[in-house]
Amino acid sequence: MPDPLISITATPSSGIKPLTVEFTATPISGEWSSYHWDFGDGYTSTDQRPSHVYTTDGYHTVSLIAYGTGGAQTEVVKRAYIRVGVFSFSVEYDRMGALPISASFSNTSVAPTGYEFIDWRWDFGDVSIGSGLTGPSHVYSEYGSYNVTLSAKMTQVD
Repeated sequence: MPDPLISITATPSSGIKPLTVEFTATPISGEWSSYHWDFGDGYTSTDQRPSHVYTTDGYHTVSLIAYGTGGAQTEVVKRAYIRVGVFSFSVEYDRMGALPISASFSNTSVAPTGYEFIDWRWDFGDVSIGSGLTGPSHVYSEYGSYNVTLSAKMTQVD
């Protein structure tokens, strides 16, 4: 009797952290009664269709051991299957205290290999917006706390 087979899929298989991935184990042949997933970042699951949140960047190898009737067992390993990038920025001020205050932003984002970020948009938290990959400078003319956000789209370049 040939070894039973199973396939695994992940949706999505790339993105920025925190990245929520839905996994599915699909039997090709044989009957499976239990599963052991290893997500490649120290976390595991025994669900057939687990959801997992990746909080560390880099490549993650995913493996699944499926157990079937009569002691059957099969393993599927997908090396560097999940690609997680980082979306972040830093800020430096020219001085603190007297207005106006100039802030210089630095984009420190890293796309997963095979992907790139496009359509950058900066929101400085004071109704001003900017665009572009590299970090812009912005002048704040009023005291206060500002929630600055950076957004972009990710596209595959493979």
